[in-house]
Amino acid sequence: MLYLSALIFFLVTYAEAQSIVHDQISKVKRGDGQATARITCRVTNSQYVHWYMQKPNKGLKRILYMRGDKDIHEDGFTKAKYEASKTSNKYALNIYKVTNEDEGTYYCAAWYYRSTLIQSHRKSKQIVKELTYEKQVNRCCSYVKDFVKENCTVFGKVFGRGTQLFITDQTARKPDVTILATSKEVAKDIGSVTLLCSLQNFFPNAISVKWTEKNTELGSEKGEIIKNASTNMYSLYSWITIKNPDIGKIYKCSYKHEGNVKPWEEIEYDTKILKDTIQVETKIENCTNSPGDDDARHMIIRAAQLTYSLLLLKCLLYCPLLLVFKYKFPK
Repeated sequence: MLYLSALIFFLVTYAEAQSIVHDQISKVKRGDGQATARITCRVTNSQYVHWYMQKPNKGLKRILYMRGDKDIHEDGFTKAKYEASKTSNKYALNIYKVTNEDEGTYYCAAWYYRSTLIQSHRKSKQIVKELTYEKQVNRCCSYVKDFVKENCTVFGKVFGRGTQLFITDQTARKPDVTILATSKEVAKDIGSVTLLCSLQNFFPNAISVKWTEKNTELGSEKGEIIKNASTNMYSLYSWITIKNPDIGKIYKCSYKHEGNVKPWEEIEYDTKILKDTIQVETKIENCTNSPGDDDARHMIIRAAQLTYSLLLLKCLLYCPLLLVFKYKFPK
């Protein structure tokens, strides 16, 4: 640190919004050297777009980058094998004559920039060190002048989530999806409901799952993806816990998979039936425990006792008469 304690900086930053979305979560292709894999992504606010590949247990390698409509390849990568194209904000990478060596994850990336206004109150020039974004700031603002504001642009690179390329003879298959819920009895006892989204028998294992309620994404949990060795298919469980105030709404389990007809497909569960159960139990408990319960119970008991007494009295009156008629006037 070069006299950092003697430097006072005021930083005002502006970051350009950057969005990168991969259209596919995975691609399944045969490795016979005949197929072409096409991977696409959508990028906003960038004139430079980069394509990277990462093979299993290997580091990232840049294949090429696009400047406008022109693709510029790195050493060792040719246009005969990798070709990039652009239509509006949609970018595509074609991988020709796919073989087993092409299996891996492919990433779309783009630059973003952050403008930083730096003001110095130091009378002598000093190299900017150990600031927020210090490394990026040093690239474009090596020195800070006395009492001078400098508008520096700081660059960074944003990556998409990536598209996995699987080389196999097996075809993509979407999951069989069901939602299981806590039983009514358990929901009544604990005052909450757990919804479990079961996704079974899908291939490949690249999948995204989310829970929503009225288009609002909810926090959820999920287990590990499990492989069935006999079928080479996969399964996954995802779940959410709903507290009593939110029981009664409709919840959706959405999943993105290569085997889908639509990019995102969903299944929903209406928790209204569970809400009704809890409400009925609450009403019964409230009725039992409401003010005046003791008086009401005493009145009911006294009425029952009075009724029983009247029936007993009638029995005592009528039984002797019946005996008299029976024995005095025999048939």
